[in-house]
Amino acid sequence: MHDFITSNAESLERLRDFISRLTEVDLRASTPAGWTVAGILAHLAFWDRRAVVLLRRWKDTGFSPSPADADPINDATKDLCLALEPRLAADLCLAAAQEVNQALSTLSPDLIDAIRASEDSIDLNRWEHRNEHLDELETVLVQFRLAR
Repeated sequence: MHDFITSNAESLERLRDFISRLTEVDLRASTPAGWTVAGILAHLAFWDRRAVVLLRRWKDTGFSPSPADADPINDATKDLCLALEPRLAADLCLAAAQEVNQALSTLSPDLIDAIRASEDSIDLNRWEHRNEHLDELETVLVQFRLAR
């Protein structure tokens, strides 16, 4: 088994646990960058869904580069992420994480090698992005709860 499979599974469990403890008030808590907890979860859902779409394409037609300029994409999707009903954003995040983990677990060694060799691809280590934001959100919620 590849190292990213285990780490992605661990981050999915962390995400599942985190989301299960969120109240409606927690989901609406603001981050310093003007997002909400739910908005960040929608952001995670977007990037995991993008990975799923690309993985399906590459399994069907072979690998081809797919560059993404993350900062403008994040800026462009921010309002959409914030507009989602908060619990829906959390549900979408969890579903996308489960789906991408499943898709990654079925990749051929050749496709894994092609993805890893390209700079214009996806990160197989989905856990890194998830954990980065989970760390951020846990800190935001501690501060938010102390301020109430």
